Order: sequence, then C-alpha cells, then structure tokens
Amino acid sequence: MVVPHVSSLHRYDWKRICASAGCAFLSPERPAEEVIAALASAPLVIAESMHAAIIADALRTPWHGLSLSPSFNDFKWLDWADSLDIPLVMHRFDWDRMRGTSRPPADPTRRELSATHLRPRHRPALAGLRYRVGGALRSMVLRRQLSQLAQRDGQLSSEIRLESRKDELRSRLAALAAVTREGMGPSDPTGNVCLRSEVL
Repeated sequence: MVVPHVSSLHRYDWKRICASAGCAFLSPERPAEEVIAALASAPLVIAESMHAAIIADALRTPWHGLSLSPSFNDFKWLDWADSLDIPLVMHRFDWDRMRGTSRPPADPTRRELSATHLRPRHRPALAGLRYRVGGALRSMVLRRQLSQLAQRDGQLSSEIRLESRKDELRSRLAALAAVTREGMGPSDPTGNVCLRSEVL
C-alpha cells in the first residue's frame, strides 16, 4: 500500500501508477478512521507521508520510507526514528536516472534542440512537450521503484522499545490527569494557567 505526502498527491496519477506497480493506493486525505483501518490491514506500507509510517509502525505493519523531492529534509523522520531506535532507511526517488547520468557523452558536433533555436511562437509548444515527457518519465521511474520496494521486507521498530515508549506516554498522561483532578496550577502574571513543571 502506497501513501504519498499530501504535497505530492496531485503531482502524479497515483491510482494509475500504483495499479501498474501492483500496489494499493491510499490517499492521505481520506477520513482518519479509514486511513488507520487500511494501514492496520495492509501487508506492507510504502510511505512518503511520515504520519503513515508512524501509524503503520504503531500497528505493527512493516513499512518503507519514501522520499520524492530532491530537496527532501529528513530531520523529522530521523527525530522520530531515533526515539524508537530505528535504523532509518529512506528510499529516495532515482533522480540520477531522471537526469540521464547514464547517457553517453554528448557529441560536440551535434546541436541539441532547445527553445532558443525556435521561433518565439513555437517555444511554448516545446516547453509543454518537455513538461509532458518529463512527467511521463518521472511516472515510469516511480512505478519501477514502487514495484521493487513492494517485493522487499519493510522496517519495524523493536516491540520492546515501542512498548517502553508507550509506557512512558501512559505515565505522563496519568500525571497530567492527576494534576487536572487536583486543579490547575497558579496563574502567571498574564492570567495564563500554568501546569506543574514536573509533569512536562
């Protein structure tokens, strides 16, 4: 099951790409109950959405982290993974293949077609063609990577470590509930209510 980030949801035809890669597609815009139920029943989750990976891990569904943006910032992923001692492996979009690094050296005697070689009225058409061809190539590379990832075992945090973090959360929630029952702490000079620092 593939769960894209909401920012890339409309950049690709995810339903078609996932179907051709042999994967189910789950939109992050579906109601929360449906998303959680789908992640709980999936055999494997390929998540560009970090929250999908977090929920899948908590529900003990193996997952892969996916990065599509060349400027991807993995700080939040690493921060979460570190809290559960997960040796995070992010699977990044194959931008090298898109840039054509495997192409043979250019022939210096051959003129490459570019917009500067065309009359002004033809340049928008070339730009549109490049956009469509680039989109088709990105979809093809993405489909191939999803198909490969679907055949590989996913990641999961340690059951012991996950339960330990759950116990810590329950303890803090119980302390917060106790403070609520006893009454909130004193107000600060601005009138805002202060929680006792030992709870936080």
